[in-house]
Amino acid sequence: MVLLPKVTKDNNRIMTLRLIDYNPDQLVFDDGLKVFTMVNDTFIKTQNENAKFATGEIVVFDLQGLTARHVTRMGISSLRCFLKYMIDAHPVRIKEIHVVNAHSLLDKLMYMLKPFISARHLKVIHFHLPNSTTLFEYIPRDILPEEYGGTFESNESWRWFWIHKCEENRDYLLDDKQWMIEDDKENEVNSSAIEDISIENAFSYMGFYKVLLARCLKIYSFRLEKAQQLLKHCIQLRKNSRWCFTNRDPLQPELKYVCETIDMVQLPQHTKENFKVCVYQIVHNDGSKIVFNDCIKAFFMACDVRYVQPLRSYQHLESGEVIIFDMKNLTLTHLTKINLSTLRMFFKYLQDAHPTRIVQLHVINCTPLVNRAMTLIKPFIYERLYNSLKFHMAGSLESLYEYVPREILPVDFGGDDKSMAELKQYWVDILLQYREFLLDDNYFNLDHVDFDDSLISHSNSVLLIYSIIHRQLVPMVEKTPENYKVSIFRLTDPDPEKIDFNHVIKAFYMAADIRLASTEEVWSDGEIPIFDMTNITFKHFTKIVLSTLRLFMKYSQEAHPVIVRQVHIVNCSSLINKVMMVIKPFLKAEVAERIQTHLPESETLFKYIPKEILPKEYGGLAGPINNIRNFWMSYLDSFRNYIINEENWRLRD
Repeated sequence: MVLLPKVTKDNNRIMTLRLIDYNPDQLVFDDGLKVFTMVNDTFIKTQNENAKFATGEIVVFDLQGLTARHVTRMGISSLRCFLKYMIDAHPVRIKEIHVVNAHSLLDKLMYMLKPFISARHLKVIHFHLPNSTTLFEYIPRDILPEEYGGTFESNESWRWFWIHKCEENRDYLLDDKQWMIEDDKENEVNSSAIEDISIENAFSYMGFYKVLLARCLKIYSFRLEKAQQLLKHCIQLRKNSRWCFTNRDPLQPELKYVCETIDMVQLPQHTKENFKVCVYQIVHNDGSKIVFNDCIKAFFMACDVRYVQPLRSYQHLESGEVIIFDMKNLTLTHLTKINLSTLRMFFKYLQDAHPTRIVQLHVINCTPLVNRAMTLIKPFIYERLYNSLKFHMAGSLESLYEYVPREILPVDFGGDDKSMAELKQYWVDILLQYREFLLDDNYFNLDHVDFDDSLISHSNSVLLIYSIIHRQLVPMVEKTPENYKVSIFRLTDPDPEKIDFNHVIKAFYMAADIRLASTEEVWSDGEIPIFDMTNITFKHFTKIVLSTLRLFMKYSQEAHPVIVRQVHIVNCSSLINKVMMVIKPFLKAEVAERIQTHLPESETLFKYIPKEILPKEYGGLAGPINNIRNFWMSYLDSFRNYIINEENWRLRD
């Protein structure tokens, strides 16, 4: 990695990257990326000292000596991080990228890189064959080293120059404080996992924090970084609108009046998709005494009280929220009471910071006023939420039943559950019961809480357990006639951005260890994993960390205390060839011979595994996979303390 001393006539600096040692076993990809950033940071420091700044950077990648084995050493997640930094955060603009000594491996390399490179940067990539002079059309010969046909000094001499330069700036590079951004301590959340899986009592600041973080984790499929960002944003928005989230006494006359005139009810039952349903209904058509800000404050009071309702475990959190707004008694007077700045804050919080995902919005008993109402709120609604809006005409709720089952709706809306009046009284009583909680502003003022390791349990145990849930790792209840245990691995969410390959592998072994530790489960004579390729795309493939894959395959074949008898890959797609190309170097010949592939809608799987033990989704007779999964999840919960106790995994002398 060499930064050349001369710049182009456009004041662009040149960086060359090439292999010196062609042995792929010597390449540690992450270390290479780290050295790249060290050289760049040393150069930027030198620029600052000399007050000389380049306009941009031209990168020359030399493919000479690069082989397929070098490519397999790349960590996909590290590569993605590197390219994201170079494109979005590098303090010098990348003007051109030149790939020299291009050969047949280029297609495979670009196939891996292309998903992470923006369209603008793809346009500035230029390829040059060996012994070609096309590079000189972009970079003058007199500033290129002699290794590339230039007339300047050798690349090797300048490589040593930068090695010595980095050594001179060792203290600078070791000082991590230079690269830290001091966050506002009021909003800082420092956690890597949640201590306890039960949410029986949120009546402590730390307990309430865990509840909120759990909800944020649910929204982002247990991606911790995203969940923390959402929680920080939630807290910050509340602080920016303190009038709405402080002084919240349900016995205040103004708030009591809101509760009397507007029903704010969460229905007792969830939809089949595990969405909770909340109904908002104006009771009186007299809007003259309505204060819009009080209504919004009461709305968030009701939401906050719902957050702290006891739950048995995180898996019982709802997967989203359905809101039903009844226009029946809405009048023009009500609309004139709307405060636009408050309305803007309301929708910003609801869409950007609400610790529950809004999945559907239903407006029922629509009147001609709906057009005027939409004119007011449309500027504040994001496209995603706007597309979820459904309108249902007055006197006909049949269309609503297509989204919300009739049996969970109140009798007022043609349903089978309690009346709105009964449900409202229940929630009014809940508000009064939680009055002290609502009056204590410190629940959302978390700067006084010390978020240290006391909040954190064994690494990412909770996240990993729910990584298993999300990806549906499901062991079958029955065994084959040969006494082999069968497990199915499948994706339920097709979004590749939610995949953390290291978590998937760790979750796999957590499940395996639980089954090995069980005294109830009869030991099997072998294991048969079934991998379902449904929903697998190339972007999922790029999430593979090759070093982790290598460890996984080595452990599975040489150290796992259960013999893998067969491996079945079902619902195979054209991607199977690329998958096999990646894993084949890590497979032993005898294991490779046990792999069987099955096309979609094929019945060849039944030649190896009886229908009686497979779920109906795979043509079997063992019932829905969700029933088997629920049984397995309750089993997992019972072993949680065993998994997080590190004493169980420590070797004894």
